[in-house]
Amino acid sequence: MLNLHNVSGGYGRRTVVNDISIKVERGETVAILGANTAGKTSLIRAILGLLPRCSGRIEFDDADISSVPAHKRVDFGLACVPEGRHVFSEMSVLDNLLLGAYHRRRQLSEQIRQSDLEDCFRLFPRLAERQHQKAGTLSGGEQQMVAIGRALMAKPSMLLLDEPSHGLAPLMVAEVHAAIAEVNRKGISVLLVEQNVSSALKIVSRGYVLESGRVAVSGTTSELSSNDEVRRTYLGI
Repeated sequence: MLNLHNVSGGYGRRTVVNDISIKVERGETVAILGANTAGKTSLIRAILGLLPRCSGRIEFDDADISSVPAHKRVDFGLACVPEGRHVFSEMSVLDNLLLGAYHRRRQLSEQIRQSDLEDCFRLFPRLAERQHQKAGTLSGGEQQMVAIGRALMAKPSMLLLDEPSHGLAPLMVAEVHAAIAEVNRKGISVLLVEQNVSSALKIVSRGYVLESGRVAVSGTTSELSSNDEVRRTYLGI
């Protein structure tokens, strides 16, 4: 579904993504792991078309999207939950969610819109209770729910999540990761960027470990969990 072939990119003379090749199959959940400054967010930005690309090719659903502008990639079925959530704090939860469906506005009937909102509220019942509340007054975990719900309102075939557990309490991390697993069970492919390796490996089937903008290690969940370097560096074992 998503294929990166030897993708490199960066800013000016500084290359931050180096010759990366990864693949995410339809219906799969894959993790991008690594320490701070490893290039995880830069890789997400490259997939979204926000990082200037130097070389390589990005394919999504058998289409070459390497040169497609960032704002057009959502039409192909890509949606992103950015690091730090970036909700519109002065807007209501409901309006934040509806913004996720902006690119579908001409085809979005009231009936479909309401059905999509109900899907979000089933995934995150707390948002139904707070739908008329300003998003900026919510807790960090609730804002993460808004950010995920907003992305799902775009009706993506693949969801990119950048550090969804960052800054959250352990119980909220478990709740957010359970929601991600539920999203995947509904047929949406997931590319999950995480520094919380032990939690991420519980909900993905495969992973890639980045180091200095390159893929250092890759494998299935069991292969990564049993890899001595991964266990020592990222799992504290």
